[in-house]
Amino acid sequence: MTRRKKTPRNKAPRKRERGGANHRASRIAPPRPEKLAVSVLAREVGGEVIGNRDVEVSGIGSLPEAGPGMISFAVSPKYFPRLAASRASAFLVPEKAAGLRRPQIVAPNTMLAVARIIEIFHPEQEEPEGISPEAWIAPTARLGKGVVVYPFVYIGPEAEIGDATVIYPHCYVGPGVKIGKQCRIFSRVSFRQGTSIGNRVIIHDGVVIGGDGFGYVWDGERHRKIPQVGGVEIEDDVEIGANTAIDRATLEKTVIRRGTKIDNLVQIAHNVSIGSHGAIAAQVGIAGSSRIGEQVLIGGQAGIDDHVQVGDRVMIAGQAGVAKDLPDGVKVGGTPTVPFLTWLRVSRVLPDLPEIQREIEALKRGFASLPAEGRQKKEKKRQRGRRGGGS
Repeated sequence: MTRRKKTPRNKAPRKRERGGANHRASRIAPPRPEKLAVSVLAREVGGEVIGNRDVEVSGIGSLPEAGPGMISFAVSPKYFPRLAASRASAFLVPEKAAGLRRPQIVAPNTMLAVARIIEIFHPEQEEPEGISPEAWIAPTARLGKGVVVYPFVYIGPEAEIGDATVIYPHCYVGPGVKIGKQCRIFSRVSFRQGTSIGNRVIIHDGVVIGGDGFGYVWDGERHRKIPQVGGVEIEDDVEIGANTAIDRATLEKTVIRRGTKIDNLVQIAHNVSIGSHGAIAAQVGIAGSSRIGEQVLIGGQAGIDDHVQVGDRVMIAGQAGVAKDLPDGVKVGGTPTVPFLTWLRVSRVLPDLPEIQREIEALKRGFASLPAEGRQKKEKKRQRGRRGGGS
């Protein structure tokens, strides 16, 4: 009996000039400010201060949770009655709140101002610099300046990683995959071959990009797999939520255009094209070869049939079922989809349908119990009433 030789463990080349085993800290975030005056925050968000400009705050919180020394916010005047009950020391509002004695920053786009203040009080964490020696990187892979690769990452042959991109543990970057600059790739993300990622893309845990599309053909005895040999192209500034799957195209490319935001648990099938600056909520399913326009908003659990064309600036309500093409600018809901206001009226009637059915059945039984002559007279009277009402 011969003993098999142990294969030596394939270790990634250590790039000492990029940090190597040292894993130093890099891109140090600015320190979190202890306190800032309302006037400073107003300048940061382009707002106007009403009240005491010198009041200092050390954080931001919601109306129920913010305490003294914090700033809170109301995104609409309908929430103004709640301001007096809040313990916050200052407020962000879209317009002046009358009778409020504490300082307020008037910023018409209040949520944008909230986002900026959250960034100020919660700066990004520091990242280690360089390549972990516990990552496996093919000798032919090309990594840009300032790339951070955590332990247990696999980067395959001919892969390219752009400057200042961070890849967290247990990610798989397949052969020939291209990832742009300043991307953040969180744990357990898989990029199959044929995938191209733009700049400043954020991909959350568990995402699979470039898996095989669901393509089979019946050959008379079994489902025969159609080879999926296309790719996936993700453009700049896209964000993809956890456990989302974006399948490779059969022959060409599945495409997600610039600036689109995708929530968790979304399925995007092969050959789909999604336009720029859209937003797709959780558990949406988009079937193969559909075309989604620009600035399209899709609510949670909506489904879009294969080969459907959705125009620009369309709004699709949650749980809607889109089975036919939609022109630009429409708002739809329901399954199959109808105009959104129609769907609202339909949904209000739905709980009453059993009672309406019982009433109709009772009327039918009552009508059937009348003598034939009586039914004829009743029908003639009803017809005369219709003619009179229309004159």
